[in-house]
Order: sequence, then C-alpha cells, then structure tokens
Amino acid sequence: MKIAKHILKMNRGMFLLLMVVGMQTPVKAQVNKDTTSLAYAIGNGNMNGHLRNVLMFTNNARGLNYYHADAIGGHIVYKTRAFHDFRFMVGTHFTFPVFSYNVAQADPATGAFNRYESTLFDVTRPGERKNLVLLSLLNITYQRKNAKISFGKQLLNTPFINMQDNRMQPTVVEGLYFDIQH
Repeated sequence: MKIAKHILKMNRGMFLLLMVVGMQTPVKAQVNKDTTSLAYAIGNGNMNGHLRNVLMFTNNARGLNYYHADAIGGHIVYKTRAFHDFRFMVGTHFTFPVFSYNVAQADPATGAFNRYESTLFDVTRPGERKNLVLLSLLNITYQRKNAKISFGKQLLNTPFINMQDNRMQPTVVEGLYFDIQH
C-alpha cells in the first residue's frame, strides 16, 4: 500500500510538472494560407529550364568551305500559378560559344553563307562570338477549359511557326495568340 501511495504521489507530481512545462511551451496556431491571392500565385510559381551542348560539323565537297562550331546554352523560365485563370511567364535564353571555324565567312565558290553552324550563335550578327542572353518570354496567358489566349513574347509550336530546335536561341514571336480546342 505504501508503494502504491508513493507512486500515486509521484504520478501527481509528474502530472503537475508536465502541466507547468506544457503551459510554458508556446502553442503554434495553424496558419491558413490564402491560396487565392495574387501574392500566393506569384510566390508559389515554378521555375524550370534546360542546359544543352550542341556540336556541329559540315564537311562539304572538295573545293567548298567546311565549318564547325560548338556552343553551350539553355533557358530558365518562371511561371506563376493560376490567378483567376491568368498566368504570367518570364524567361531567358542564353548561349555561350565554345569555338567555331569559318561560320561567318561566305564560301568563295558559291558566295553562300553557312546555314547550320551559324544558328548556334546570333544569326543577325554571324561574326559575333560574345555570350548571348535574351529575354525570350514575357507574356500573360488566360486559360479556361479548352480555350487559351496568350499575349506577349512567347514560344509557339504550330504547323506554321516552330521554335527551330536546331538553334540555340529558339524562334520567339510577339503578339496575341488564341488556341481553342473542340
């Protein structure tokens, strides 16, 4: 009996100790996040991208120029979550030249410029070999059920416009684009 009373007193003491310690421990309330706010849509978007290396050689017939080039490039894209069916997207493409040979020179026999290796670099300035960074995406998209409307700089892949994946910098178009599926 004495042992049982002693355990009971000890259990009461432990209970009181736990109550005192428990009251001193701050209780964290559950915070409900507003997942419908614009701040949530922007702050909880996703970022993705890719990196690639492209090495190209053109070995022409005797008497014509040969060409080779190597470039490392890729893209980084940030896309917000939907906010009342709207999404915002921003992205950049970048290219770092590794080496190239004859890419900016016209072939003396034909007068034609290189058509493949030059697409690894800035096609508007074929002789330029500096790092190339371009703002390639800046658009807002509204998507509801089977309809999608985009406005701004965007990458399109349609029967008439494609991204020209053989280039380090894809084809970017600006404007308003509708895509409605039946």
